Amino acid sequence: MKEQDGTTLTIGTDSTTKYVDVVPSSLDTIKVNDHIGTAVKGPLNHLIAVEIALVPETMRPGRIGFYPWDSLPDTSGFPPPDRARAHVASGVVAHISRARPEMTDTNMTNGTVSAAESSRIGRTLTVTLVGGTSAEILVSRTAPVVRFIPSRRLALSAGSSVVVWTRPDGKARIVAVGKGIRPPM
Repeated sequence: MKEQDGTTLTIGTDSTTKYVDVVPSSLDTIKVNDHIGTAVKGPLNHLIAVEIALVPETMRPGRIGFYPWDSLPDTSGFPPPDRARAHVASGVVAHISRARPEMTDTNMTNGTVSAAESSRIGRTLTVTLVGGTSAEILVSRTAPVVRFIPSRRLALSAGSSVVVWTRPDGKARIVAVGKGIRPPM
């Protein structure tokens, strides 16, 4: 496989490797008792989702926690706290270009949704973590939401967009295959 930076890797699989299809979902489908994995930015008391994956029941065991994750494109729609100042400009629009999100450092938060409240800017999810602690996560309507659907190795083909989680021995533990999308994590 080829990493985002162009580096080519060879990752082995075996009979214990799990495969999932990654399909588009939506913020409105998330409900209490759903299990999610979400890359978040910000301090623990002010988490903002950059992406969310709904995880099936069969993949819940051992998937609760909060730990450092990768730098990802910041699709949250919210500026970093140090840049949240207002600016005013006036003029005539000459050209509109497609904005590319800046990269942001993230932490992975895996847990069960215990409450979900809607607002005009998105939703606030309360997620139960290890030991019964919880975290509130603000999710804007611009953050990508996907669902993992258990699959088989046949889902994998040359050119597929994938995310691979490896075991300590370097072999693939989980291979997430984008179906019509690039997995956002």
